[in-house]
Amino acid sequence: MDQEHREWWLFAVMAALLVAVVLVAWNDVPPFTPPSVSYHSTQTTAAPTRQDTGDKISINRASAEDLMQLNGVGEVLAERIIRYREENGPFTSVEDLMNVQGVGEKRLAEWMPYLTV
Repeated sequence: MDQEHREWWLFAVMAALLVAVVLVAWNDVPPFTPPSVSYHSTQTTAAPTRQDTGDKISINRASAEDLMQLNGVGEVLAERIIRYREENGPFTSVEDLMNVQGVGEKRLAEWMPYLTV
């Protein structure tokens, strides 16, 4: 066999091997399934964790984790409450929470039984 035929034969074998490797690898790839999306509402009727124990959360001493036990309080709102407390001094009443962005009358009314200064 001359040199030119040998090169074409080698090329054909290499191409066939490449196709075989791609097909085997392609069969090992799991089928695409889109990620599941779940939506969580911040408006729930579940009571805060402390409701069962009767302990009230002191808004002047509470950590972010303590505040996040209240319905509708996530990490961002808990940090806002703490930042407001640090910048403006201790709260004089629970109603002072209305000065924090994200806290309105409706939320405060829901939290009142669980908070103290």
